[in-house]
Formats: sequence, C-alpha cells, structure tokens
Amino acid sequence: MADPNKPYIIVVGVDFSPASELAVQRGFELAAERSNAELHLVNVVQTYGPQVTYDMPLDGSALSVLTIREARARFKTYADGAVQKFTDAQQRVPCARVVAHVRFDAIADEIAQLAADLEADLVVVGTHGRRGVSRVLLGSS
Repeated sequence: MADPNKPYIIVVGVDFSPASELAVQRGFELAAERSNAELHLVNVVQTYGPQVTYDMPLDGSALSVLTIREARARFKTYADGAVQKFTDAQQRVPCARVVAHVRFDAIADEIAQLAADLEADLVVVGTHGRRGVSRVLLGSS
C-alpha cells in the first residue's frame, strides 16, 4: 500500500540546452498539478580532479571550469531563478519544495540513480531531437 504522506517526486535532468529548458518547464507544470509534489533538478558534470567543467553560460562563456562547490552554488542559483521564472509567468508557486542536485560523470546513470534513491514517481528529460539513422548511429542520451 502506498504511503499517502509520501510526496510525488519528479526528477528533471538539466544540461542547459533548449530541450532541457523545456523539460524544466514541463517539470514545473507537472509539479504544479499536484498538492504534494517535490521537484528535483539534477545537473551532471564532468570532473577533473577537484574541478568540473560546467556548461551553464557564465559571464558570456559557454564552458567554464569551476570547483565542485562553485558548480553546486551556480546550479542552486539556476534552480532558484527557474522557480522565480515559473512563479512570475504562472502567478503561482509550482510546488512546496524544489531541490538542486549536482552529480558527476555518467549522465544517464546518475539521473537514474538519483531517481532510484528518491523513489521518484517521474523522470523528465529533454531530447536532442535526433531521428532515424543519426539516432541509431549516435545514440540517444
């Protein structure tokens, strides 16, 4: 029997691409439909010792090298801004809790592991839009 007090947990993969931004927007919309939703935004970065490469544009550059602490702080700022953007556009708060997670290295594995750890009800990710032969040859991440 399901726990009636357990929040409805949505995990959204974020890589700052246009498709990812649509996934974030959809995650907020889905969370706003439920009274007990939690939205968990996750960004997976590549590590290089104590530093990570970060794809979120910082001061006009497309790729930055940050410490792990800086990457977490930047992603928290991104998540707070995304909540505010949704709230301003929809005139309502999407859900009671939005959490920003930064994970490392294997994108699909880390999103799946976070979803499992949280016992997520739904995972939302964007697509890069490859179709047909290019999808078969390059895969879908």
